Order: sequence, then structure tokens, then C-alpha cells
Amino acid sequence: MGESEGFRKMELERRDQTRSSCNENMEQYLVNSTLHGLRYVGDRKISYFERTFFGLSFVFVILLSGYFITNVWNKWSATPMIIALNSKSTSVTDIPFPAVTICNMNNAKASKVSSFVKGSFNEFLLEGLCNKRDNLSSNDFSSNWPQFREFIIDVRIIQIVSQSCKEMFLLCKFASKVEYCMRLFDTALTDEGLCCTFNQVHRKYLVANYNVNDEWDVEVDEDNNLQPTDWTPETGYVEKIDNFRRFYPRPGPVGSGIHMGLTVVLNVNVDEYHCSSTDSKGFKVLLHSPTETPQIQNFGFSITPGYESRVVITPRISDANFKIRSIPQSQRNCIFASEGNLAYFRTYSRKNCELECQSNLILEACGCVLYYMPRTSNETSICNRDDYDCYSNTMRAIEFKRNETFTCHCLPACFELSFSGEISNAHLGTEPFHTKNNFIKAFGKGFVDRRNVAVMHIYYEYKFLRSSTKEEFIGFTEFLSNTGGLLGLFLGFSVVSLIEIVYFLTFRPYCAQRRQENVTKIAKKARRKRADNLEEAMQTQRSRFIGQISRKEMNVFRPAVLELTNKPHKINRFQYFE
Repeated sequence: MGESEGFRKMELERRDQTRSSCNENMEQYLVNSTLHGLRYVGDRKISYFERTFFGLSFVFVILLSGYFITNVWNKWSATPMIIALNSKSTSVTDIPFPAVTICNMNNAKASKVSSFVKGSFNEFLLEGLCNKRDNLSSNDFSSNWPQFREFIIDVRIIQIVSQSCKEMFLLCKFASKVEYCMRLFDTALTDEGLCCTFNQVHRKYLVANYNVNDEWDVEVDEDNNLQPTDWTPETGYVEKIDNFRRFYPRPGPVGSGIHMGLTVVLNVNVDEYHCSSTDSKGFKVLLHSPTETPQIQNFGFSITPGYESRVVITPRISDANFKIRSIPQSQRNCIFASEGNLAYFRTYSRKNCELECQSNLILEACGCVLYYMPRTSNETSICNRDDYDCYSNTMRAIEFKRNETFTCHCLPACFELSFSGEISNAHLGTEPFHTKNNFIKAFGKGFVDRRNVAVMHIYYEYKFLRSSTKEEFIGFTEFLSNTGGLLGLFLGFSVVSLIEIVYFLTFRPYCAQRRQENVTKIAKKARRKRADNLEEAMQTQRSRFIGQISRKEMNVFRPAVLELTNKPHKINRFQYFE
């Protein structure tokens, strides 16, 4: 019973000591803190009312600073990025000249399709190419990609259903030098059929799984010594371009103006029109990035035969600081190349992503894809006229985002290059007066009068431009500065204040406890030593007393002495220090 009472007493003493130590620690922090107003809360020399006033004021200031810091946090979270003009200008020689895709509005040559037997497989494919749907009955024909490709290009006799690039171009000039057109232009399959493209990256740099059998250039120029090079908007040119005429995609010439651009003379060949992709005749042209597949049907502009057209290029560069990688995609609203996950295209862009997404959704809904769309397998069926209602409804559902199923979540790329053009035109002169370029008259007055010729100049107006750069609007450093400024304004808070809080919560109590333990150990050691000295002194005194008694007296007092010397004697070592 006495033992448990002692333990209880010791526990209460320990708790009182801890409470006293905490109170002392808190009081020392309030008196010595660098935070404004806290020293008045801990000052025992002023009244309780004054201490309460400063305490409530401190709490109010904390709440007020928290409100403003919350506003800064919300701004940082909601608008983490800003788009601004780059302080450095970019030369047109550092970016590729725009890829130029030109399509004759005639989808098929009349001389080629006139021999097709009605109801044959070739006519069935022709109807899909020309988008014929009226008064045609269904049939059992279906085609996959190899069959459709063989229809477009008959490799055995090197004939093309659509107008070939060799037939389309009468003259080509780039940067004031006349060049062989087939050296500049490649055949490409677009949503307008077979077209001719200038300055697009080689197909092995365009698609992820390159297949040489998918090449369209059946009219190969064996003297063409142009070397394809890799280029992406994010990494730029992989190798240094020492001569822009030897590589493609070519960078922009060193100058601006019509003499440093691309000039082409086009042959419409009206007599060969079988089906037009529009309600007119002429050409569709699209300026686009070299890493994108042209979608010329919806975004191309028209070039009218019998006119000379000038297209002034306006490039738009969008780049980003790599620091914004730490910002989530949903907030920065763009995707880096390493984050793009396209199955067909090698380089991510918003248009490539949308085209691939449309292909996947149409394949899922209709079991086929349109002939110009990306395919992951050659066995994929090509949509025909019987599938028109299905794929047209699917396309409209995608464009209008009618439901989540038909939605393409394609964010812009963080690095993008796009082009726009300002177009002006004038009638070609065929009258007997002197003109600058007499090669137009060399084709004959009747040829021009029949509106078979169109001339187009594409060039830069300025040598330099400024890109739009995505930067952190409020970075961590700015957020820390704003937060620290508010805390300093309202509370006088600084990094030293934080160190003080850590010190008074951790180091000071620990050090105080260690000091108390050391004092306790020293006191116990001193008490033990004094008790030992006292016991030794009593033993010495007892020995002296016995030595002073005579033998005779010893015999008299022997029993008492024996009792005194044999009886154990306990000494409370601590009673002298209580």
C-alpha cells in the first residue's frame, strides 16, 4: 500500500514538473519571439486586460493574413501559366518554310475513268472517291486498304486516276532559282484525293510505323539528291542545315519578299474534269506544319485559274518553358512531345491527334474508316457510299460534341508551328503588252483564255518574328515571395521566426530536460558521497571509543560493546540533506 502511494506521488511530481517546464517554455517564447505583439501577451508586468487585447489582435491578424494567402493560392492554382511574347526574335531561317499542299479540285481524270464498266468494282471505288450518293443502289462490294491503293495508283502501267504532280506543274521556282517541280513536290493522299505537297517531312518521320509500300511517288526522279532530315517543333532540326537546297523540309530563305519565296505555274486541265470536290474548278491550297497531315477539304483556300495570286505567309510559333512540366496538363492546357500517345503519327500535334481520334471513333461506330484517315492495319475496311450516313453522323457528333462517347480530348502541343496566308490576286495578262514574266505567254493565248493556267507566289513579308511562349504565371518562388510578404506585413514573420518556433517546440524542451537530468545526477552523486563520508566518520569514532576503554573496563562493558559492535546499524544517507 505504501509502495503504490509512493509511485503515485512520484508520478504527480513528474507531471507537475513537466507542466511547469512547458509553461516556462511558452512564456519564454512569448517574451523572446520576433512575431509582432506576442511579447506583450507573455509580459507579466502589464495587466491581464492588455495581454488579452494583444492576444485577440494577434489571432485576428493571423485570420486576415490567411484570407489573403488563400487568394494568392487560388490564383496560383487557377492560373498557373501565362502566354507572352518571347523577348528574343526568331529568324525565318531557323524554322522550315511552310509545307504547301496543292490539290486539283478534279478528283478523277475523265480519260481514265471513261473505260470503267458500270457496276464494276472500279466504278464502286470511284463513287466513293467522288462522293457520289444520289440514285445509286447498294451493292456487295467492300474494299480494304491494298485494294483501294491499287485503284488510286495502277503500279503496272504507272497511271494515276487523279491528276499527277507532273501534269499539274508547268514551272516551279524557289528563292529565285527555277527548279524541277518533281524535285520539290511529293505525292500525298489527303481528304481531297491525291495531291502534291512541298516541304513536308519524309514519311518515315511522319508516321510511327513507317512502311515503304505506303509511298505514293510512282513518278520517281532518280536525279533527286535531296536528303530528308528530321524536324519537330519541339526539338527543331536534328542536324545543321548548311545548304537549304539539299535538304527537306527546307528552312526559310535568308530573305523575304516574292523573289525569295515559292512560285508555281499550275495547269488546271479543265478538259479532264470528271468530278469536282467543290462547285467550281481550280485548286485548293493549304499552308501547314511539315509534321502534320493536310486536311485541305475544310481548311484549304482556293486558287482561281486565269489569275496570278500572291500569298503572304504569317508564321505563328508557340513554344514553352520546360519548367511548366510540373504543372498538370489540365491546367497548363498543352502536351509535350514525350507525353503525346499517338498510335499512328510520330509527332504529336492537335490536328494529328484529332484526325487519329476521328478515325478510331468512325472505325468503332461504322466498322470502316475513310480512305485518307490513319489506319493501324491494312485489313481495315474503307468506307463506301453505303456507310455515308454512319460516318457523316459520327463526324457531326464529334464536331458538335453531342456526348462523351464522341469526344476527342486533344490538347494543343506545347511546341507548335502554324501558318496563315493573306491572299491577293489579279487577272493574268494575255494582251499584247510587255509583261515581266513572258513564260506565261509562251503557253499560248488560247491556253490562258480557257482558264487553264494559275500562277501562285508564296513568300514571307518579314525576316523575323516573335514566338508566343508559355511561362509560369506564378512560380513557386513568386508564390513564396507573396506569402512571405503578407506574413511579414501582418505578423512580422520571417524564416528566423520559423526557426524560433521549431527551436521552442523541439530543441529547447529537450535541452532543458537534459540539463535537469544532469542536475539530478550531480545532486544524487553528492548526497551519496556525503552519506559515505558520514558512515566512515562514525566507524572511526566508534573505533576510537573502544580503544580508549581499559581491559578492566572492557570486561565490565563487554556485553554492551559486543552488542554495539555486532548489531547492524543502518544509516539513512539522505536524511541529512532533506
